[in-house]
Amino acid sequence: NRFTILDGVICGGETDNVYIVYRYTTDMSTFAARRSIINSDRTNWCTNPDQKVVLESVSYVAKMYYGASGKFLGKFTFSIDDCVPT
Repeated sequence: NRFTILDGVICGGETDNVYIVYRYTTDMSTFAARRSIINSDRTNWCTNPDQKVVLESVSYVAKMYYGASGKFLGKFTFSIDDCVPT
């Protein structure tokens, strides 16, 4: 959306503990709204075949949110373990 900017994505870790971190800048009202749809994000990762294969290959995915001033607002983390078996 126009109130959330993707600042960057990193992939890090070691062979058996790889993770992906997305860093966003947003405003507090957008972050509060984002909290309400995090389950939708997880569902998308779990059901989209292209994303699910990535989720199966990493330990976790994290989405970190910062305000325009750089203040940390919060973080959501999920893994393949959060997916409902199909």
